[in-house]
Amino acid sequence: MLNNSIEHLLPIYIDDELAQIRSPFYLRRLDYFGKRFYYTVDEFLNVTFYLSTTTFIKSVLPENKFLTDWRINVAVLKGSKELADEYVDDTATYGTIMHVCIGEIVKNNKFNWSELEEIVNSYTEKIDVYTLRVWKRDLQKDLLSFCQWVSEYHVKVLAVEFPIVNPDENNPIATSLDLVVEMDKEVSGFFGEVYKSGDKKGLPKESKEITRVRAIVDFKSGRKGFFDSHELQLELSKVMWNSYFSDTPYEVGHIYNWSPKDWTGETPTYNLKDQSNSIFKGNSELFFKLGNVYNVFNFTRFNIDANIEFELGCDANFIKKSIHESIREYEHAKRENQE
Repeated sequence: MLNNSIEHLLPIYIDDELAQIRSPFYLRRLDYFGKRFYYTVDEFLNVTFYLSTTTFIKSVLPENKFLTDWRINVAVLKGSKELADEYVDDTATYGTIMHVCIGEIVKNNKFNWSELEEIVNSYTEKIDVYTLRVWKRDLQKDLLSFCQWVSEYHVKVLAVEFPIVNPDENNPIATSLDLVVEMDKEVSGFFGEVYKSGDKKGLPKESKEITRVRAIVDFKSGRKGFFDSHELQLELSKVMWNSYFSDTPYEVGHIYNWSPKDWTGETPTYNLKDQSNSIFKGNSELFFKLGNVYNVFNFTRFNIDANIEFELGCDANFIKKSIHESIREYEHAKRENQE
């Protein structure tokens, strides 16, 4: 039952020097009962569970009103909640495919357009011909927007889809970081320039300068802007990354959201929002406390293996196993098959 729902995560790309400082976590990802979990397993088959960052945020932060209204409008336009849910799922699938394509560009330093349809088909089978055509067109434009940003900000990629966990066992969350980079940033300050005339002659003059910064960048494929949940997601990502890379040259001081725009001119465009000084900065502990109040880190879930026989009652038809037991059985069977 679990075999087809578990993903094994490794970075799509990691810089050689970064890999020598810290190795990425080897995580498994599991969607279960409408929530996303990560887990690690040691040599003795001890399983440690983590709640995904996005699932955690949904549990402690109300959904943005714009997103709620958007979901309602989609349901009205599609005629039913079921059709609206399919549309939302398709939108999420498009975002996943965009992430994969960006990873391919970074890893190979190029992208073959002829492979685009194969990548799309590998993530969805129910897409119709018209939607496939639209997605291929949009993905081409979105990838060009990404390349334009890389060029304009002189981006050096350090990692793509880097799995990471919160080291605090009382607040077990995990995620896969879209992008960790070094990039240009324009900053204002006093860099030795002075006024050359007038009443302020000789006084320090504020000016702008380009500096290099390390940053976590989270991609969004939507065109409707960024929301408070995106800010909190980045703040939690920064907390986890800096805890793992503390006392190394790779701590990050900046966090950004990036998304493509619907550009029509000759030059690709994009949205880039600096979330480094958001309202959530330094407040992650408050949300962890709220999460514990809501008991969001309770990983007692039951996986029900059904083998239904008509004349038997419920107790005979269903074997209840905790998710921990199911995962241990899955990992044990996998190891036996490898031997």
